[in-house]
Amino acid sequence: MNFRKATYQDIDEIWEILQFAIQSRKNDGSAQWQNGYPNQDSITEDLETGSAYVIEDEHGILAYGAAIFDVEPA
Repeated sequence: MNFRKATYQDIDEIWEILQFAIQSRKNDGSAQWQNGYPNQDSITEDLETGSAYVIEDEHGILAYGAAIFDVEPA
């Protein structure tokens, strides 16, 4: 397994992971992530700010995360 900064070439795989997460939240009855965020533009923004990371193995990307420290007060 490898932990690394995400690249623009990762966007499609990252988006697949996020779509699964969005649907899972909906299936759980949560309103979180049901308003159009996150989306592909937010992935691009995470890449541009250097806050996008992935965990991958020989089969592809397993997880995505963004370490953002200066946007949300919570």
